[in-house]
Amino acid sequence: MRIIKEKTRKGCNVVLNGIIKNIIVLFVSVVYAAVTYSIFKFPITMVDLTFVFWLASVFLIAGMGLKLTTNKLFDSFILGYLMFSLAGLLLVFGVGAKVISLPSFHKEAYSGLINVDEVSFEDYSMGKSDFDIMSETRAKNIMLDKLAESIQDVSDIILSSGRLQVIGNKFCYAFVVYNRTLTNCIGFAYVDVNTEDAVFNNELMVICSPNIKGKQSINSIIRNEYYSDVLADTYLEFDDEENPYWITYCYGSAVSISGKRSISDIYITNPFTANVTKYTLAQSPNWLDYKVDMSIYPDLANTSLKYKGLDYKIDSNNYAYILRNKQVYAYSNLKSLDDEKGLGMAFINMSSGDIKVYSTETVTFDRAIECVNAWEIASDTKAKDIPMLVNVDNNPTFVSAMLDEDGKVNSYLIIDGIKGSYYVSNTDWNKMITEFKSGVNTEKPEEQEEKNNENSEKHPVQNTNTNNEIDLQDEGITFNLIAGIVDNYVLVGNEYVVTMVAIAQNYYISADLISAEALEQAKINGLALQYPIEYDGQKDVKGCVPVSMSVVS
Repeated sequence: MRIIKEKTRKGCNVVLNGIIKNIIVLFVSVVYAAVTYSIFKFPITMVDLTFVFWLASVFLIAGMGLKLTTNKLFDSFILGYLMFSLAGLLLVFGVGAKVISLPSFHKEAYSGLINVDEVSFEDYSMGKSDFDIMSETRAKNIMLDKLAESIQDVSDIILSSGRLQVIGNKFCYAFVVYNRTLTNCIGFAYVDVNTEDAVFNNELMVICSPNIKGKQSINSIIRNEYYSDVLADTYLEFDDEENPYWITYCYGSAVSISGKRSISDIYITNPFTANVTKYTLAQSPNWLDYKVDMSIYPDLANTSLKYKGLDYKIDSNNYAYILRNKQVYAYSNLKSLDDEKGLGMAFINMSSGDIKVYSTETVTFDRAIECVNAWEIASDTKAKDIPMLVNVDNNPTFVSAMLDEDGKVNSYLIIDGIKGSYYVSNTDWNKMITEFKSGVNTEKPEEQEEKNNENSEKHPVQNTNTNNEIDLQDEGITFNLIAGIVDNYVLVGNEYVVTMVAIAQNYYISADLISAEALEQAKINGLALQYPIEYDGQKDVKGCVPVSMSVVS
């Protein structure tokens, strides 16, 4: 009898111990769920399946804990397997949602998402006015000068990146003005790109901003009411009455339950009252200039272009905002599906998302960037934006506006869009176009190579009068910067006669300035040359070798 009682007592203790362990396991699972959710605040939506997989992890932890507490007298296997089953169902549900939402299952829906208007390149127009729009750097400098009038130490101030906007009927750069730690927004500002007028709004206290931690952050304020939405980053826009607002996109699924993301709703938050108004994308106010999010739109657009059967895609990594017809557009270059060549450009309406495409074959955008980078080094200038296409007599050419230290446009760089091996810079737009057109070579590369070989022994008549005091900034004095891969070179006297791949010209370089080893290396890495167009003599340009030039006929 004593033995039976002892066994009964031990059995009760084991069962009680098992129950306590299970309670602890469930408590740990609940704490894990509460802590991780409070930290990451996963939106409860099928657009972002993070919540589904997180919930599956909670059941997995609970199931493992229950399994470990099982013994011969207290069986937790059933409850543990139930937890495993729930976790498995959630994982299958999440993976299944992703699979059935793949674009390949919704080709027709994706193909109809984006409106694309294909226009002949002959009708394409980009000119001097498009490149002369004030740079963000210049706008920042103007704004800092304005702030210095009312703030004792401007070094304690940080301006956000500027965003082009239409405020009323004015084209402006809009800025958020922060303190040095970026934790306190002290006001809002904008600079008119035409008049250079600067306005700083700090009359009211800003009580919420994207950078504030805690309850007054924009995300926290929105999530208090809309906890299931997927939020994007917040930015500043002014309405037509010059009132500032915080703008936050809400992402939804473009197609199916968990497809590619697109903007479904827009939150507009008053920075002085923290009042939030939610609009659907279609019902959002007309004064909003940005109803397209370029962090996700190119991917969505390229999927649509793919299922429309088009043979080009938008360069998702390189775009620039421009102002046209009182609207903001994103300019983006187009490229082939295999990334091997450029295929024109696209204007993306930032309000409607409609795309206007101008198709023409060019060298890759990367090649144009290489030319710009070489010129930046040679001229100690900085490109304002990415190189953008210009129609020169129906020939595609890349142009980049170059800035001085003040952020003002002081010159232009034009690059052959067909071969990318010839480019010209000038402070005068019309002269740049004229000089470029006079040097553009339209022959095929194989014809150029044959003529280069025939003329490799020819030597031009040279003027030995040199003037090392030539100033690149003097009116009327311009220089060509030529960059390309060396094809061949021959030493004639004390000069190397150099031919470049796909350029119908011979270049004469003093042997005192370059070695045969360097020319041999330039067959792989390329070479940057400086040629004085209008004046004799040589002027050292950083990173370039001075040359004489003979045009092959």
